[in-house]
Amino acid sequence: MDVPTLAEGGINLANAKAFKDTGVNILVVGTAIDNMVCNAAKEAVTPFIVH
Repeated sequence: MDVPTLAEGGINLANAKAFKDTGVNILVVGTAIDNMVCNAAKEAVTPFIVH
């Protein structure tokens, strides 16, 4: 029987492949996505604040 395996915490673009290579087949990347959204929002708003 194949059982899904999960990894969570500290996963980002730089190390996601290394996690996958361990055999883990579910990666939880919440913080990485949060950081990407935060950076995108900052990039979108900064031109309106900085003249």
